[in-house]
Amino acid sequence: MFLSQCYSIIVLICLTYIAEATQCDTSEGPENEFYEALGCREEQSGPLKYNCSMIKKTAEDDCYFLGKIYKNADRIPTAIGSCRVQGKIYKNADRIPTAIGSCRVHCRCHNGRTNCAQIDCPWRLTPGCVFVYKDDACCPESVVCPSTSPFTCSYNNKTYLAGARFEPEKCIDCKCEKDFDGEVKEPFCKRIKCDGHADENYYKALNDRCAPLYADERPCCPAYFSCPDGTETITRSSKPSSDVSCKFGDHEIMAGDEVVLKNPFPATCKCAVPPLITCRTEVPYNTLRREYYAWK
Repeated sequence: MFLSQCYSIIVLICLTYIAEATQCDTSEGPENEFYEALGCREEQSGPLKYNCSMIKKTAEDDCYFLGKIYKNADRIPTAIGSCRVQGKIYKNADRIPTAIGSCRVHCRCHNGRTNCAQIDCPWRLTPGCVFVYKDDACCPESVVCPSTSPFTCSYNNKTYLAGARFEPEKCIDCKCEKDFDGEVKEPFCKRIKCDGHADENYYKALNDRCAPLYADERPCCPAYFSCPDGTETITRSSKPSSDVSCKFGDHEIMAGDEVVLKNPFPATCKCAVPPLITCRTEVPYNTLRREYYAWK
């Protein structure tokens, strides 16, 4: 009887461990979205890593935009279809689709940079009211206030007006719609994608082996990219993994190693998902984004 009870306890512990491990193994980190926005392909065997060798410019004045490479003077029209536009090289004067819902329109490749017009949404928000967006549109289609909301949604003891967006978990975007029952699931909730952020800086980071830098407050997509400048500190693990390694400039960083950056922002980095290291910082997201557009 005693042995039977012990065996049952051991089996229960093992099953619990396996379930927790499976849950951890199947969860996607921000690195997945970064590489997929670039158009890299996930390797089908071994530890999680991506192959980005197919992303190559053929000339210095090519442009990289939303997962595709375009020739100088190419025009970039607004897409009618999917947000995921990856892996295609366009010839001169080809139309280049931007992501549906993107606030960047009338884009054109010019001397290695993508120049776009930025949509300025005309809506002004009254305190207590919320914007209502249609799917992934750039601008809201209407404004809903407490007195005009046809229904509300409840999550974690908070109430949201009809059409309001909220993030119940990091990198998860939900929309208050009719029949939302408080569970984080589709079609009401989805993982935040990085497609709309992908531009030349994404390509430069990959080409120069710089590190995507994530802000702790908004860790879904890179807010900046940091390149080695000689001030970084690399601490080697006493038990490095030979199966997983990343590149940071000319440095090879093994799983278990730690890289500490000083410039231009303090950050701690590791080799989580190759081929690049992943860095995180406490610097505010908006500060990083302001510097991002000046990054060359």
